Amino acid sequence: MISIHLIQSDVWWPANYRYSLASLVFSTNQLIIHDSGDYFKEFLLDGSSRNSFLHCWSLSVEMQFYGIVPFIFAGMKFLPSNIWRIAAWSLIGTSSMIAFFIFTPTFTFNFMFTRLWQFVAGIICFLIKEDVQKVIPKQVTTIRQHFDALVVAALFLIFNPIHLIDGLFRPTITFLTAYTILSELHKDSKILRSTSLAYLGDISYIVYLVHWPVITIYPWKTLHDLYFNLAMIAILSLAIYHGFESILLKQKPSWPGNGQLKVLILGNSYALNQAAIVHQSFHGNYSSMQYVAIAGMFGIYEIDLPISKTGIEVARRVASEFLPDVIFIITRYFEQQKSRIEPNDDVIRQYNANLEFYQKVAKKIYIMGAHPIYQLHALNFYIERLQRSPHDLDDLNLDKKTADKEMMYAKQRLKDIQCPKCTVRNFLKVIQATQKKNIYLQAKTQKSKFRSFHHGP
Repeated sequence: MISIHLIQSDVWWPANYRYSLASLVFSTNQLIIHDSGDYFKEFLLDGSSRNSFLHCWSLSVEMQFYGIVPFIFAGMKFLPSNIWRIAAWSLIGTSSMIAFFIFTPTFTFNFMFTRLWQFVAGIICFLIKEDVQKVIPKQVTTIRQHFDALVVAALFLIFNPIHLIDGLFRPTITFLTAYTILSELHKDSKILRSTSLAYLGDISYIVYLVHWPVITIYPWKTLHDLYFNLAMIAILSLAIYHGFESILLKQKPSWPGNGQLKVLILGNSYALNQAAIVHQSFHGNYSSMQYVAIAGMFGIYEIDLPISKTGIEVARRVASEFLPDVIFIITRYFEQQKSRIEPNDDVIRQYNANLEFYQKVAKKIYIMGAHPIYQLHALNFYIERLQRSPHDLDDLNLDKKTADKEMMYAKQRLKDIQCPKCTVRNFLKVIQATQKKNIYLQAKTQKSKFRSFHHGP
């Protein structure tokens, strides 16, 4: 707004006031729809106008979508399976797409619901990611690599100065982008893992925010002006991205301390559940503490799901960047980790491979020992039984023999790891023994704290 006052004619000030306020509350798209029906304000929407906030229409559409999508996801939880959710989203997307093509272009271009189908394409890709490996071969062939390259090249048609048919062009770009999202599961696809393309994607949002104000405040009429605009957009975009956005994005969940140790906690929801306890136990005697808690990420083992593999990659990247002195690996033990040990066991192989990496960046690694899986919603059962039969709670205790049998092979695998810097900590020592069963209690307080899930005390 300062630049607008200094450079633009005061004729354009009122329009920029209105659109700046609309942008602050993410309703620029609605203001555009309103002004498009007003003969005396329609000129504000023209590409040659000095409206520096006109480009915020797409940001407004996005934020309006983010405002309603949590409620849609909450409703989708009532559907019995992913197939039903995909079908429901497909119905929503189809309805939105039909509306996009049958109503007035100015209205449908800016209205959130008529652009919903483009968001839905990405959501459906997310929902089918877990099953995509069954559909697409794991090994990317040469033909597939060429096809991927062709798809990415086709995406660059958005820079084509020649006007193409919107009814064909926009859906094509949307669905090709959706395909690209799915194809990124294949780490061997070189074109899709290109660092240059990734950098363009990282910086593109800042370019989007910066380019239009520069063009409207400093309109170009000559080739020299065009070069000046391009240089200004590039300089501002690079400065904002590297001086602010990239630094902010690198910030991770962390607690500052007053000691010298750097501590990193890795795992799934168990790590999230126990991170605060680890933090409290240090009493501030560390310099920095971070945690990475990702569903399906087991710290030193990955299951056959994309999110699990991605979780391990994230954990490794954070460890290599953070360079911790101490790593805590706190996870639930999955079925494969509790299964019978095979010759050349793949689980132990993964343990050793990941621990070998962590040993290169850390001085000490603590691994939570094999812990029994607590009954789902255990706290609810305790409360219900306590209300009905407060003197008959024995069968709610965890059976030691059952727990030991369940974790027998998981414990043996931890004994077989090759990791000089590792210590496996067995938290079952807090058990108080009874004649037949064992109650999981804290040794000093004789109390047990349960969450209403698998995490236990």
